[in-house]
Amino acid sequence: MRKLLFIVTSLVFAACGQFNGPKIYSPVTKYDFGSVEQGTMVKYKFIVINNGDQDLIIDRVVSSCGCTVAQPEDSVLKPGKSTPISVEFNSTGRSGEQVKTISVLSNDESNPLFQFTLSGNVIEPPKDELAGPKIKFEQSQYDFGIIKEGVLVEHTFKFTNIGKKDLEVLDIRTSCGCTAATPNKKLFKPGESGELSVTFDSKNRSGRTSRTITLISNDPIEEFYTLTIYAEITQ
Repeated sequence: MRKLLFIVTSLVFAACGQFNGPKIYSPVTKYDFGSVEQGTMVKYKFIVINNGDQDLIIDRVVSSCGCTVAQPEDSVLKPGKSTPISVEFNSTGRSGEQVKTISVLSNDESNPLFQFTLSGNVIEPPKDELAGPKIKFEQSQYDFGIIKEGVLVEHTFKFTNIGKKDLEVLDIRTSCGCTAATPNKKLFKPGESGELSVTFDSKNRSGRTSRTITLISNDPIEEFYTLTIYAEITQ
């Protein structure tokens, strides 16, 4: 009797051991779309397979970014059945290396959160540097040469707005209170030239000296344009 009970119990445990439930699986969990130009819509289909012996129910699919949308074709998979999960990544406004995850939540108790990875590089399209305002100086450096200590020297840097939109001078900053810089005006039409008058006070200075002037404008490429002046100050 005990032997019979042992055999029956063993068969029950064996049967329970063969019970798997739903099992989510995919042969490919990562996709690298390589390099694409900004604005490209990347599309790919991952495959989900139910390797279990009960229905796999996909509760929902969640992506790590609003730029990525993922949708399964079927949400209930019989044992041995599969379904594609269509993924779309919108690269508009993105640049550089991208890594997005797609999480599949299901009733697989051993793996309730199954993840896919979408990766690649988004390249910004070439910019038309002249489409907006564009400042161009005739020279970015000026050397006053040898000057006596205490002398106030002046130089005018000339520039042109070679862009296709109005250039606006927003601010002028100098590296020292001994240096001052003033533009002849603040707004320059496309093709219009301007001047930046710079004065340097050598009082209490000596030796080889350099100072910088930074012009801040609405030039989208060179918002901060740095000019440099030099002088050899003697007593």
